[in-house]
Amino acid sequence: MTRFIAVLAVLVALFGAAASSSSSGTQTRKDVKLTLVAYSTPREAYGKIIEAFKKTPAGQGVSFDQSYGASGEQSRAVEQGLPADVVAF
Repeated sequence: MTRFIAVLAVLVALFGAAASSSSSGTQTRKDVKLTLVAYSTPREAYGKIIEAFKKTPAGQGVSFDQSYGASGEQSRAVEQGLPADVVAF
């Protein structure tokens, strides 16, 4: 449960940073896409966390690209330029 809360907090923080940098007082908020790169074991849990986050006010208009695999492969991919907003190994 603690890990769930920590991941949700990271997602909310990322969304807040993205929303504040792309909006002004007179503009409407744009949709935000975040990229999650992680090792494959918690894939199902992240799916549930993301769906729960999307149901919150902060999660409205947020979509996710997700990449899962072996942690070594994923870390090398990020190091070689795979875009990632959230990295979890």
